[in-house]
Amino acid sequence: MPMYRSDQRSFLDLQREELLREREGTLVWLLVRFGDTVLPGWLTRGWRRGEGRRGRKAWPIRTLLALVVLRWSDEGMSRVGACRRAETDSLWRYAMRLPVEGKTPTEKTLREVEAWLQEDDEDSGMTRVEALFEHVVHVALWSAAARRREAPKWFMDSTPMWCFGAILDTVRLLGDGLRRLGRAWARATERPLGAVAIAWKLPMLLAKSTKGWLRIDWSDADARSKAITDVVEDVMRVVKEVQAALVTVEGSDRRRVGELCELLLRVVAQDLEKDGKGRWRVARRVARNRMVSLTDPEAGHGHKSRSESFWGYKINVLGDLVSGVVAAVSVTPGNGHDAAPGHELVVEAQRMRLEIRKVLADTAYGGVESRLGLKALGVDLVAPPPGTTRKGKKHSKNEFAIDFVAQTATCPNGVTSDRAERTAGKEPKLAFRWSKEACAGCPLRARCLRASTAKPGEKRTGRPPQGKRLVVALREQELREARTAWDDPTRREEYRDRSMGERLNALLVQHGARRARLRGRKGANLQAQLIGITLNLGVVARNVAEAEAEEKARRAQQPRRHRVVRQAARMERVERVAARRDAARQLALA
Repeated sequence: MPMYRSDQRSFLDLQREELLREREGTLVWLLVRFGDTVLPGWLTRGWRRGEGRRGRKAWPIRTLLALVVLRWSDEGMSRVGACRRAETDSLWRYAMRLPVEGKTPTEKTLREVEAWLQEDDEDSGMTRVEALFEHVVHVALWSAAARRREAPKWFMDSTPMWCFGAILDTVRLLGDGLRRLGRAWARATERPLGAVAIAWKLPMLLAKSTKGWLRIDWSDADARSKAITDVVEDVMRVVKEVQAALVTVEGSDRRRVGELCELLLRVVAQDLEKDGKGRWRVARRVARNRMVSLTDPEAGHGHKSRSESFWGYKINVLGDLVSGVVAAVSVTPGNGHDAAPGHELVVEAQRMRLEIRKVLADTAYGGVESRLGLKALGVDLVAPPPGTTRKGKKHSKNEFAIDFVAQTATCPNGVTSDRAERTAGKEPKLAFRWSKEACAGCPLRARCLRASTAKPGEKRTGRPPQGKRLVVALREQELREARTAWDDPTRREEYRDRSMGERLNALLVQHGARRARLRGRKGANLQAQLIGITLNLGVVARNVAEAEAEEKARRAQQPRRHRVVRQAARMERVERVAARRDAARQLALA
């Protein structure tokens, strides 16, 4: 099978080499100089595209991998944008081992490479992108260790990633979902969309906009309720009809249509409810794991801060503050907690044979569950514990001294209670109670008890308050131990280095991690891993360039000494030759 030759040269290659000298320490320079090292041959053995197609040239996998990495080298770009830049950027072509002029890979080829990277590797048992990521991490850490003797400082953090799909409200989710279902059903049954609209009695399938088709006054509550009710009833009727006829279509179309039906029913269950008149309306609540996009159903609604929200995913990263190496990265839905994937990141790093003994993280990772999970892995978590103090008119539970071994609690007035019991519920807790007599004459009663013993919603009786009841979680002991350890000035000073990790988050964003370029969580995870590979290759490029510059400077400072040594060696040889000549002359005279 004919292949593109990587050794084709022209007089313009001299110009490319001259431009490359000005780009020392960049990703392009690294791929040209050490492409065989950073893109190993064992990874490329599984590439089989182009085999069996006589007369067609197949792109070498190293050329395609270089293009995949270069795509995320600047700010991140689309596949089409990366292919167009490869046509015009001579240094990109140089890094891809392509001649100065000629064809470049297309968007379809780049898409095939990304799908190939997500397949399982034959030797390692993991996906190929995970194997490449692990290889690049070890190369980057090796180059950093060769340059610096300082031990790594590991940290964990997360940053938002807006999803690729369109974010829609409830009405548009239902209307657009119906039109998508109509198009999918028309393709599965090989009928025109107009015929499906007539069979379903839904002219809305031919409309371009859901709200434009409804044409109602959305400020009118009755009109809005009637429109939503009509749409929901159409959805329920069509989904029931389609699910009954799914057995008549092929397997791939059956799966696609079935998934659309499930998504529509999920929207109805999460976002809608019936009012007192039996009409459908948008529920005045937010369902857990609410779907926000039909085209990206795995995305979630998260908060970057209290005032700024986003729709999409969270990129969770474990990196080294000293070298800037990204050791592990993962993508989770935007409505998930930051600390949930932290344990998995450390497990993945330890699987890669990385020694991690201490991790710096912010308050989101300082919960008891996160601490105990990392402690089981032998990792010390340096993070502020949540809810350290609370200043208010009432005494907080932190002002009560608790002996968890003896199961006694002492109030701020110094009265100890040994009446401890476990409460029933989803999460069992420990409750301490003081007697009515002990709290009756307490001078701190106003700051400790409510004005009445009546529950919220009940009529207040005006009776004196009963005894104090303190409820704490079963893991309150671990939380208080973490708060005590956090008061250590040395630990707080060590935590100050965590702020350097924000630079690594900023680099992820600068290389295109803020918005997903691929659909679904699997595609977003591939994008995050490729960006991590690009950042780590940048670390390797800088370290190698600095090492070569130091070696060049060292050699430049030693030419005079080398000349003196060479001259002394030359004089020594001349003297040895002269001594042998004199000895031979004396022997001849004798």
